[in-house]
Amino acid sequence: MVIDYLQNLLGVPVLFVVVFGLLVWMLGPSALVGVAVIMVFSPMQALILKHLSRLRKKVVVLTDGRVKMCQEMLQGIAIVKLFAWEESFLERLGVLRRSELHTTRIILLVRSIVATMAQSITNVSSVLTFIVYVLAGNDLAPASVFASMALFNLILVPAFYLPVMLAMCADGHVSLERIRVFLLAEENAHSSACDEDAPFALQIKHGSFIWE
Repeated sequence: MVIDYLQNLLGVPVLFVVVFGLLVWMLGPSALVGVAVIMVFSPMQALILKHLSRLRKKVVVLTDGRVKMCQEMLQGIAIVKLFAWEESFLERLGVLRRSELHTTRIILLVRSIVATMAQSITNVSSVLTFIVYVLAGNDLAPASVFASMALFNLILVPAFYLPVMLAMCADGHVSLERIRVFLLAEENAHSSACDEDAPFALQIKHGSFIWE
């Protein structure tokens, strides 16, 4: 899915440059106001997505801890049932799960804020451009308005999907980093030995056992 979004992400800057060039050709220097608004929004978006990537890494760590604890509990289910540790394990799992859900909600909230900003930024930039165009003493003809609105709407869809594409790329970066660490990890040394000539698979000498 990241590859599908990546090819669209590479074409977005080209589309922005072409549209902004046409706007400057039609409206003159007033179109630079709309360009400036979008340029101010871009660094803000980058900072938000950087924070989003850190939150995503935190969720991955919490998920790994929860899955590991579930695996340990299932592997030792007999011991857990024997000592009645169900409530203790469930409480620890609940703490991890609540932290995971809380961080996930923050991620979804941040993504919604970025998507809302991306949708509204084109409308704000177009309105400010027309205001500056009129204040500069120019006549706002219907042909210029509709043509400019068509150009602004042309970048509306890329501006809407840009946060989604960047978020997908951030998730892909986190996943690739986890795979890289796993592939570059040192191999486990197999130190176990098996004596095939031994008469028994397991032998205990001088053992003492108590069962209560």
